[in-house]
Amino acid sequence: MEQEKKIDVVYIGLHPETPRYLNQETRFNLVAVALLDCFGAWTINPANWLLKITYKLRTKEQFRLIELFFWHLSYGSCFFSSGIFRRYAGYIRLLSKQGIAILDTENEELLLEYIKVKNIDLIIVNSWGILSEEVVSAPRFGMINIHPSKLPKYRGALPTLWALKNQDSSLSVTFMLLNRGIDTGKILHQHEFEILKSDSAIDLERKIDRILKKHLNIDVLDYLDGKIVPYEQDESLASMTGKYEAYRLVDWKNERAMDIFNKIMAYPYIEPGVYCYFYLGEKRIELRGAMFKKDSLSGQDGQITVRFDGVSFQAKGGIILSRLFIDLSFKDSLFLLINGFTQNH
Repeated sequence: MEQEKKIDVVYIGLHPETPRYLNQETRFNLVAVALLDCFGAWTINPANWLLKITYKLRTKEQFRLIELFFWHLSYGSCFFSSGIFRRYAGYIRLLSKQGIAILDTENEELLLEYIKVKNIDLIIVNSWGILSEEVVSAPRFGMINIHPSKLPKYRGALPTLWALKNQDSSLSVTFMLLNRGIDTGKILHQHEFEILKSDSAIDLERKIDRILKKHLNIDVLDYLDGKIVPYEQDESLASMTGKYEAYRLVDWKNERAMDIFNKIMAYPYIEPGVYCYFYLGEKRIELRGAMFKKDSLSGQDGQITVRFDGVSFQAKGGIILSRLFIDLSFKDSLFLLINGFTQNH
């Protein structure tokens, strides 16, 4: 009996678990993923360096024996990795172990050539920018996008933040076919889940991850086997999220504290190295982490108080706390200490 040909899949996205789920399906052959630049971050942690070197060697695809040597070294040290390397340790090791290619998707000419030469059947996209129509139509079965909203509601970036901001009671994970519009393609399947009042942005991301683990491969195979008929979106229900870059700027006086907390935590979780920020005069301060307290200081919304243990930001309905030298960079922490103050912003 002739063995069924595997479906050659490319993954373009930031979510580190999606390639692992795709790799678990025996009918899929995950041949390549998109190049991520977040591993260029400086680190003094030796365990992080082992992962950095392993990833760098994988991008070269020329030093397989050396790469596997570092892969084995990183195996026992992953527990000691930190930051983005801790979160992506399994991702990096999967790519190296399986010999999965890493593509610079910014170079569209080379990407198109790779798709055509390798006869790529399908591309899965999760948390990525806009791709050209030529690239979208190049694979045999097109591209399937993973979008965390009940489309056509919340087209665009970070729909989880808008669902929390609007205090929605539910959200969905939508599998859809990409076209030249922004999240306007035909829908394959939608999986709805409940939003609890206590849920944060990270809680929603974890719920989304559980849905991907359970349903992604099944729905994709059902589509490829003709068991799912994609259907058009209802344009009368369409809505957009805010601008990805613009929403990173924090407005301490006019935004709810919980909304600020959610976006501070969500941006770097989804895209490592991307942070929310605010300005003190002309100085831009990045917020890499935070804690939320449903409390209020004696001052007004927008009040910023610097202490030796951290910074308190009062906003509508609560306080955001950020630790110096941990949630704020060394330079920003030093700036705040030297210019320590309590002021309205």
